[in-house]
Amino acid sequence: MTEDTASGSGVRRSTGDLVGVKRCARCGETKPTPEFSRNRSATDGLQRQCKACNHDYYESNRMRIKEYRQANREVISEYQRRWGQVNQGRLDETRRTYREANREQIREYGREHQATTRYGLTRAERDYIEETQLRRCAACLDPLGSDAQVDHDHACCGRETSCGDCVRGIVCGRCNKIVGRYENGTLRRTDLIELAAFYVDMTPLRMAAFRSDRTDLRRDAEDVGGA
Repeated sequence: MTEDTASGSGVRRSTGDLVGVKRCARCGETKPTPEFSRNRSATDGLQRQCKACNHDYYESNRMRIKEYRQANREVISEYQRRWGQVNQGRLDETRRTYREANREQIREYGREHQATTRYGLTRAERDYIEETQLRRCAACLDPLGSDAQVDHDHACCGRETSCGDCVRGIVCGRCNKIVGRYENGTLRRTDLIELAAFYVDMTPLRMAAFRSDRTDLRRDAEDVGGA
Protein backbone atom coordinates (compact mmCIF):
# COMPACT_ATOMS: atom_id res chain seq x y z
CA MET A 1 0.00 0.00 0.00
CA THR A 2 1.46 3.38 -1.04
CA GLU A 3 0.86 6.99 0.00
CA ASP A 4 -1.05 9.15 -2.48
CA THR A 5 1.66 11.82 -2.51
CA ALA A 6 0.42 13.46 -5.70
CA SER A 7 -2.59 14.94 -3.94
CA GLY A 8 -0.96 15.28 -0.53
CA SER A 9 -4.26 14.09 0.92
CA GLY A 10 -3.02 11.36 3.22
CA VAL A 11 -5.23 8.83 1.41
CA ARG A 12 -3.39 5.57 0.86
CA ARG A 13 -4.19 3.23 -2.01
CA SER A 14 -2.88 -0.19 -2.91
CA THR A 15 -2.10 -0.94 -6.53
CA GLY A 16 -5.35 -1.50 -8.41
CA ASP A 17 -7.40 -0.61 -5.30
CA LEU A 18 -10.16 1.89 -6.09
CA VAL A 19 -11.25 2.29 -2.46
CA GLY A 20 -8.19 3.11 -0.37
CA VAL A 21 -8.05 4.13 3.26
CA LYS A 22 -7.81 7.37 5.20
CA ARG A 23 -6.99 8.40 8.75
CA CYS A 24 -9.79 10.20 10.61
CA ALA A 25 -8.64 13.54 12.06
CA ARG A 26 -10.90 13.09 15.09
CA CYS A 27 -10.67 9.48 16.28
CA GLY A 28 -7.30 8.78 14.65
CA GLU A 29 -8.44 5.46 13.16
CA THR A 30 -7.51 4.47 9.61
CA LYS A 31 -10.68 3.50 7.75
CA PRO A 32 -11.82 2.69 4.19
CA THR A 33 -12.61 5.87 2.23
CA PRO A 34 -16.36 5.00 1.86
CA GLU A 35 -16.63 5.69 5.61
CA PHE A 36 -15.91 9.39 4.91
CA SER A 37 -18.47 11.80 3.47
CA ARG A 38 -17.63 13.74 0.35
CA ASN A 39 -16.22 17.27 0.42
CA ARG A 40 -15.50 18.71 -3.02
CA SER A 41 -13.45 21.56 -1.59
CA ALA A 42 -10.98 19.14 0.04
CA THR A 43 -7.88 18.00 -1.82
CA ASP A 44 -8.89 14.35 -1.69
CA GLY A 45 -12.62 15.06 -2.06
CA LEU A 46 -13.39 13.71 1.42
CA GLN A 47 -14.14 15.20 4.82
CA ARG A 48 -11.40 15.12 7.46
CA GLN A 49 -13.60 13.27 9.99
CA CYS A 50 -15.24 9.91 9.37
CA LYS A 51 -19.02 9.52 9.22
CA ALA A 52 -19.16 7.93 12.68
CA CYS A 53 -17.33 10.85 14.30
CA ASN A 54 -19.51 13.37 12.48
CA HIS A 55 -22.61 11.56 13.73
CA ASP A 56 -21.31 11.50 17.30
CA TYR A 57 -20.49 15.21 17.12
CA TYR A 58 -23.93 16.24 15.91
CA GLU A 59 -25.67 13.98 18.42
CA SER A 60 -23.70 15.41 21.37
CA ASN A 61 -24.17 19.01 20.18
CA ARG A 62 -27.71 18.79 18.84
CA MET A 63 -29.20 21.47 21.13
CA ARG A 64 -26.28 23.89 20.69
CA ILE A 65 -26.49 23.57 16.90
CA LYS A 66 -30.26 24.08 17.00
CA GLU A 67 -29.93 27.20 19.17
CA TYR A 68 -27.24 28.61 16.86
CA ARG A 69 -29.39 28.09 13.79
CA GLN A 70 -32.40 29.73 15.44
CA ALA A 71 -30.32 32.73 16.57
CA ASN A 72 -28.70 33.16 13.15
CA ARG A 73 -31.57 32.19 10.87
CA GLU A 74 -31.35 35.29 8.65
CA VAL A 75 -27.57 35.07 8.30
CA ILE A 76 -27.74 31.38 7.38
CA SER A 77 -30.59 32.00 4.94
CA GLU A 78 -28.66 34.78 3.19
CA TYR A 79 -25.54 32.62 2.96
CA GLN A 80 -27.53 29.74 1.47
CA ARG A 81 -29.18 32.08 -1.02
CA ARG A 82 -25.83 33.48 -2.22
CA TRP A 83 -24.24 30.03 -2.32
CA GLY A 84 -27.15 28.77 -4.39
CA GLN A 85 -26.75 31.60 -6.89
CA VAL A 86 -23.01 30.98 -7.29
CA ASN A 87 -23.41 27.20 -7.57
CA GLN A 88 -26.71 27.01 -9.49
CA GLY A 89 -25.21 25.12 -12.42
CA ARG A 90 -23.60 22.53 -10.16
CA LEU A 91 -26.84 22.13 -8.17
CA ASP A 92 -28.89 21.61 -11.35
CA GLU A 93 -26.43 18.99 -12.59
CA THR A 94 -26.44 17.18 -9.24
CA ARG A 95 -30.24 17.11 -9.16
CA ARG A 96 -30.47 15.92 -12.76
CA THR A 97 -27.97 13.13 -12.13
CA TYR A 98 -29.78 12.06 -8.97
CA ARG A 99 -33.18 12.02 -10.69
CA GLU A 100 -31.85 9.92 -13.56
CA ALA A 101 -30.18 7.44 -11.19
CA ASN A 102 -33.17 7.18 -8.82
CA ARG A 103 -36.12 7.61 -11.18
CA GLU A 104 -38.05 4.58 -9.88
CA GLN A 105 -37.43 5.38 -6.19
CA ILE A 106 -38.62 8.97 -6.72
CA ARG A 107 -41.75 7.74 -8.48
CA GLU A 108 -42.52 5.29 -5.67
CA TYR A 109 -41.99 7.98 -3.03
CA GLY A 110 -44.34 10.31 -4.92
CA ARG A 111 -47.04 7.65 -5.09
CA GLU A 112 -46.77 6.90 -1.38
CA HIS A 113 -46.68 10.59 -0.42
CA GLN A 114 -49.75 11.30 -2.53
CA ALA A 115 -51.70 8.39 -1.08
CA THR A 116 -50.90 9.05 2.57
CA THR A 117 -50.72 12.86 2.69
CA ARG A 118 -53.54 13.87 0.35
CA TYR A 119 -55.89 10.92 0.20
CA GLY A 120 -55.82 9.28 3.62
CA LEU A 121 -54.66 5.90 2.30
CA THR A 122 -51.86 3.68 3.47
CA ARG A 123 -49.44 2.40 0.86
CA ALA A 124 -50.96 -1.07 1.24
CA GLU A 125 -54.45 0.31 0.59
CA ARG A 126 -53.41 2.09 -2.59
CA ASP A 127 -51.61 -1.03 -3.82
CA TYR A 128 -54.71 -3.08 -3.00
CA ILE A 129 -56.94 -0.78 -5.06
CA GLU A 130 -54.58 -1.03 -8.03
CA GLU A 131 -54.50 -4.82 -7.74
CA THR A 132 -58.31 -5.10 -7.64
CA GLN A 133 -58.37 -2.97 -10.80
CA LEU A 134 -55.78 -5.30 -12.38
CA ARG A 135 -53.48 -2.24 -12.50
CA ARG A 136 -55.76 -0.64 -15.09
CA CYS A 137 -57.54 2.71 -15.06
CA ALA A 138 -60.92 2.37 -13.35
CA ALA A 139 -62.52 4.53 -16.07
CA CYS A 140 -61.04 3.68 -19.49
CA LEU A 141 -59.46 0.33 -18.44
CA ASP A 142 -56.10 1.17 -20.07
CA PRO A 143 -52.97 0.03 -18.15
CA LEU A 144 -51.99 2.47 -15.41
CA GLY A 145 -48.80 4.44 -16.02
CA SER A 146 -46.68 6.97 -14.19
CA ASP A 147 -49.50 9.56 -14.39
CA ALA A 148 -51.93 7.43 -12.31
CA GLN A 149 -54.06 9.50 -9.92
CA VAL A 150 -56.22 8.76 -6.88
CA ASP A 151 -59.77 9.90 -7.65
CA HIS A 152 -62.14 10.84 -4.83
CA ASP A 153 -65.60 12.33 -4.38
CA HIS A 154 -65.15 16.11 -4.10
CA ALA A 155 -68.61 16.42 -2.57
CA CYS A 156 -67.28 14.64 0.53
CA CYS A 157 -63.92 16.28 1.21
CA GLY A 158 -63.41 19.02 -1.35
CA ARG A 159 -60.92 19.07 -4.19
CA GLU A 160 -57.48 18.83 -2.58
CA THR A 161 -57.68 16.08 0.07
CA SER A 162 -59.69 13.02 1.01
CA CYS A 163 -60.63 11.18 4.18
CA GLY A 164 -59.90 7.91 2.39
CA ASP A 165 -63.47 6.62 2.57
CA CYS A 166 -64.52 8.72 -0.44
CA VAL A 167 -61.79 7.36 -2.73
CA ARG A 168 -63.48 6.19 -5.94
CA GLY A 169 -60.57 4.48 -7.66
CA ILE A 170 -57.21 4.88 -9.36
CA VAL A 171 -57.45 6.49 -12.80
CA CYS A 172 -55.02 7.64 -15.47
CA GLY A 173 -54.19 11.33 -15.75
CA ARG A 174 -56.36 11.76 -18.85
CA CYS A 175 -59.45 10.21 -17.24
CA ASN A 176 -58.91 12.20 -14.06
CA LYS A 177 -59.28 15.38 -16.13
CA ILE A 178 -62.23 13.97 -18.08
CA VAL A 179 -64.16 13.06 -14.92
CA GLY A 180 -63.40 16.47 -13.41
CA ARG A 181 -64.77 18.27 -16.50
CA TYR A 182 -67.78 15.95 -16.56
CA GLU A 183 -68.64 16.82 -12.96
CA ASN A 184 -68.27 20.58 -13.46
CA GLY A 185 -70.31 20.51 -16.69
CA THR A 186 -67.60 21.55 -19.15
CA LEU A 187 -67.21 18.23 -21.00
CA ARG A 188 -68.66 18.30 -24.54
CA ARG A 189 -67.66 15.14 -26.41
CA THR A 190 -70.44 12.56 -26.28
CA ASP A 191 -68.16 9.52 -26.09
CA LEU A 192 -66.21 11.01 -23.17
CA ILE A 193 -69.43 11.99 -21.38
CA GLU A 194 -70.62 8.38 -21.65
CA LEU A 195 -67.29 7.09 -20.31
CA ALA A 196 -67.31 9.47 -17.35
CA ALA A 197 -70.98 8.86 -16.60
CA PHE A 198 -70.48 5.10 -16.49
CA TYR A 199 -67.47 5.49 -14.19
CA VAL A 200 -69.35 7.79 -11.81
CA ASP A 201 -72.49 5.60 -11.84
CA MET A 202 -70.41 2.58 -10.83
CA THR A 203 -68.72 4.51 -8.02
CA PRO A 204 -71.07 3.49 -5.17
CA LEU A 205 -70.33 -0.20 -5.80
CA ARG A 206 -66.57 0.34 -5.84
CA MET A 207 -66.64 2.54 -2.75
CA ALA A 208 -68.77 0.10 -0.76
CA ALA A 209 -66.46 -2.80 -1.64
CA PHE A 210 -63.35 -0.81 -0.76
CA ARG A 211 -64.73 0.35 2.60
CA SER A 212 -65.41 -3.26 3.56
CA ASP A 213 -61.99 -4.44 2.37
CA ARG A 214 -60.31 -1.42 3.98
CA THR A 215 -61.55 -2.47 7.40
CA ASP A 216 -60.01 -5.91 6.91
CA LEU A 217 -56.72 -4.41 5.63
CA ARG A 218 -56.35 -2.17 8.68
CA ARG A 219 -57.28 -5.00 11.04
CA ASP A 220 -54.59 -7.17 9.44
CA ALA A 221 -52.06 -4.33 9.74
CA GLU A 222 -52.87 -3.94 13.45
CA ASP A 223 -52.48 -7.68 13.98
CA VAL A 224 -49.06 -7.63 12.31
CA GLY A 225 -47.98 -4.57 14.27
CA GLY A 226 -49.03 -6.12 17.56
CA ALA A 227 -47.42 -9.47 16.83
